[in-house]
Amino acid sequence: MTAYIITAPHSLCIRSSERTSERTCDERSEQAAKMIQKGFQDLGVPESNIYLLLSDTIRKEMDLNRIESFTSEWRQKLRNLVSPIDLLKNDFCFFII
Repeated sequence: MTAYIITAPHSLCIRSSERTSERTCDERSEQAAKMIQKGFQDLGVPESNIYLLLSDTIRKEMDLNRIESFTSEWRQKLRNLVSPIDLLKNDFCFFII
């Protein structure tokens, strides 16, 4: 079994009326991640083999790709996904958007 882990660590955005000139997210990352997920589903990959992990934190508060996020809830969710997959000696692919 191959597990497909799709992450979008900067997908949570501040929407229109609250927006400032400061970059708070990668605006199309959630859409791109969901397109990849759908692509795997369309190819017949079982949904139980596809893991989508979107951000729960705006980039301004914490960049989930950086060392300071190591103890964050998001990174813990990612570790929890990888650990069982790794223990079962399965193949896995990461798609980081």
